[in-house]
Amino acid sequence: RSTLFPYTTLFRSNWDWITTIRNINYPKIGTSKDELPQVITTGFVGTLHKYFTIATEWEQDLAYKGTLKFGVMVKPLRQMLFSVGYVSNPGQLTAGLSININKIYLEYGTIAYSNLGLFTHQLGIGVNLDRH
Repeated sequence: RSTLFPYTTLFRSNWDWITTIRNINYPKIGTSKDELPQVITTGFVGTLHKYFTIATEWEQDLAYKGTLKFGVMVKPLRQMLFSVGYVSNPGQLTAGLSININKIYLEYGTIAYSNLGLFTHQLGIGVNLDRH
């Protein structure tokens, strides 16, 4: 094992590249027939350690300025996951907590709108059907 590049093991972990294209067919919504935005996203998700995952994404609405998103997930216990992130446009901090009790997930998330001094809160409940 070489000591010249001590960080090479960092990049041997699992990495996924994800790209999505949404609303490419110009769908319209409601009676006003407003078009939904066409959005392209691309990014990477990497597991650096079984307890530590990072994600980064570029989101481009074709009508507006793009947004860079970055987040970190830490899993200190098998049943618990913490996440924190940042969205560049507009500057938003995000955070979340997920607790797994048997096959039921209880989730909480928040977004801080620094320019408005407001927070948005979300709660969720999920069930892992484990169909593998």
